[in-house]
Amino acid sequence: MAIPSESGVRICLSLICLLYPGVVFCTAWLAEDAFITFRTVDNFINGYGLTWNTGERVQAYTHPLWMFLVSACYFATREISLTTMFLSLAVSSTAVWIFVRNVANSAWAALGVLTLIASRAFIDYSTSGLENPLTHLLLALFVVLYLREKGQGNPLLLSLE
Repeated sequence: MAIPSESGVRICLSLICLLYPGVVFCTAWLAEDAFITFRTVDNFINGYGLTWNTGERVQAYTHPLWMFLVSACYFATREISLTTMFLSLAVSSTAVWIFVRNVANSAWAALGVLTLIASRAFIDYSTSGLENPLTHLLLALFVVLYLREKGQGNPLLLSLE
């Protein structure tokens, strides 16, 4: 059995990376909890503030960064469901891209993306309307920045510092 060349592995990696958004898109859905954020976003964009009920000062969302990102996109499109699904897909795909770009070995990167594709939880919550894609992106950026600062240290040490 022949060992695949590096260029062959890179082609496989590229195809796998193209497969990822397709799988996520085909399984796209919105969780009922996302509609709590959607109502707050709608009130915010329509000038009623960051509230659940207009006239009340109650914060119903738990993820301000994601809520502001959804708000900015909703302000541009005025359509919440598809906007949030495509925003989630874009943010999640960016997290995967950052992962792939920072893994030294293409074969390991391909295996990592295949593992993410095989993870029902990762795929399902990549477009649920919740903050998971942003969490994945921030974690990917954190690990990349940590490893650049500390050299090629062990990422498990992140939990000890």
